[in-house]
Amino acid sequence: RPGDVVPPYVQIVTRFGDIVTSRVRRDQVAAAWEDPAVLSAKAPRLVAAEVEPPELRAPPDNSLGEALGTPAEELRAHGTGAAGRGVVVGVVDWGLDLAHPNFRRADGTTRVLAMWDQEARQAARAPTPYGYGAVHTAADIDRALRAADPYAALAYHPAASDEFGDGAHGTHVCDIAAGNGRAPGSIPGMAPEAELVFVHLAARGTGGLATLGDTVRILEALDFVRTTAGERPWCVNLSVGRCGGPHTGLTLVEQGIDALLSERPGCAVGQSAGNYFASAGHAAGHLRPGEQRVLTWV
Repeated sequence: RPGDVVPPYVQIVTRFGDIVTSRVRRDQVAAAWEDPAVLSAKAPRLVAAEVEPPELRAPPDNSLGEALGTPAEELRAHGTGAAGRGVVVGVVDWGLDLAHPNFRRADGTTRVLAMWDQEARQAARAPTPYGYGAVHTAADIDRALRAADPYAALAYHPAASDEFGDGAHGTHVCDIAAGNGRAPGSIPGMAPEAELVFVHLAARGTGGLATLGDTVRILEALDFVRTTAGERPWCVNLSVGRCGGPHTGLTLVEQGIDALLSERPGCAVGQSAGNYFASAGHAAGHLRPGEQRVLTWV
């Protein structure tokens, strides 16, 4: 409740307007629920990647592919030449190849300001106030890049939590958004001079029911990008497209994102709608009085 005193047994971790993420001991959940200062309390909602059955996948749309194949130089800020200098690009995903040339400067140092591996179990690196995972700063990453095996040095491998073993999704997204094109045969992304913040979402602790963590960890990932960016303008790509939920924009995580973007100008969140464009996954229409229609689900 705005203006009320936070109960002593509720630890506020992040705040997005009236939406907060918090920690409450199990034996005090009931007391928190009943406290007059608490308007509502919800458990995190688990989030898992959705994999379409192969038989439901539509053939590729060549016209769409041609549109997406437009060179980044032609799309970038409508020809103004803007390349993201001074902007922080955050990617909340899984699997970032920190040693990839497109995320390094000409001298070999990293363009990643920080990476929060929510999956890690490294208590010494668990960031405050979240209390889980491990944060690797730019200095940590640069030290690892000088080692014979950078992945072993960070105790992180991009394929660690990828069900297909590729570990390529976050790398792919980061390169489209802000790769600098240093790798042979590659081209620059949309913001090749931006700095990067990456959050590797955690499935740990979800009982095998999720692969992208939960809604609390997603909001805390956004808070991490906001905090790391400081006064710089920032944007986030959130690759957690889903077909679930009420489609009203009023879930707690959606209200949290709205509040985050209302704090100040110069911030943006790009929310994936999932790979559903060609899957015929939605239907729409009008029913007139007395009219009946049959909708078949496969």
